[in-house]
Amino acid sequence: MKNSTVDYFKPLPAAKAVDGTAVFGENWFDIKLTSGAVGDIKMQGGVIKITDIGNDDYIDIELDLTGPFRDTLELIDNDPLKLVSGIGFDPGTVQAGTKGKLHLEFPLINDLNARDITVSATATLSDLVMEDAFFGSDVTGKELDLAVDNDGFNIQGDILFREIPLQASWEESFSDQTPVRKILTVNGDLTTDLIGEFGYSTLPYLEGALTGKLVSLEYRDGSQKLDISMQLADATMVIPPLNWTKPRTFPARLSVEALLNEGRPIEISKLKLEEETLSLAASATLSQDWTVLQRALLDRLVLNDAQLSGGPDPVTRRQLSGKAVWGSV
Repeated sequence: MKNSTVDYFKPLPAAKAVDGTAVFGENWFDIKLTSGAVGDIKMQGGVIKITDIGNDDYIDIELDLTGPFRDTLELIDNDPLKLVSGIGFDPGTVQAGTKGKLHLEFPLINDLNARDITVSATATLSDLVMEDAFFGSDVTGKELDLAVDNDGFNIQGDILFREIPLQASWEESFSDQTPVRKILTVNGDLTTDLIGEFGYSTLPYLEGALTGKLVSLEYRDGSQKLDISMQLADATMVIPPLNWTKPRTFPARLSVEALLNEGRPIEISKLKLEEETLSLAASATLSQDWTVLQRALLDRLVLNDAQLSGGPDPVTRRQLSGKAVWGSV
């Protein structure tokens, strides 16, 4: 074949300027592609196999593609696939180069719908720019890995957010049967000011530079879970009920698990803090703006070598080693 047009899957756009070879038998037909294009997406190779012709008529397509990421997203967002717009993602907000593989399998029937199609794709994204990705700011990345299939997609790699280098991943589930819709993970050096711009204020308890990981899970019911694990050597921290302060440069480790529901207080199911003078394990309820401690349950407290162990009862005030602390009795 030379300079041919291949209609591999209506209603997706046809491949044009296709070079390759075709062989066939009594009930099968194979096309080996060496070059071609679907719009601005270039095909650098591929195989199209049609099997069981006259009976079940099945097609298997594998293409090596390179081109604009936006065009690739729009290709897999055509009917009946609709893999992108169904999650509220606008391909027009993304710029990047793409090099990867697209794989499609489906029966050759008239009433084809999305559940009949098996789709998968892997690609490397280069020079990524996502407009207005988080809180009004763009995200950029030199090289990221992408994987897409019927169940969802995953993008991961090194990014710049407000000129801060971070390692990030974005997982999205397409299935309404899974309770978690989206998982965002960020690793690197953060600041409490930046976290506050995400909507998670740490003031007046914590201020400064942090190093570690933040994981956000968004559920289909609208709730959100945060899982935070941070080193606090370059941050100051205060716990007013304990009359305790950690100065900047003093090492400490903090881990927090919190559940957020719109219009409801923030439930911290796990809070652990380890520092030279303080070891704390607790759970708590905070106001929606994170600034007011409404309730706390203390599991363990070691402060200046004095130990107080808690239980399931709400916090009450007591004196320990001459200082006011909060613990359960």
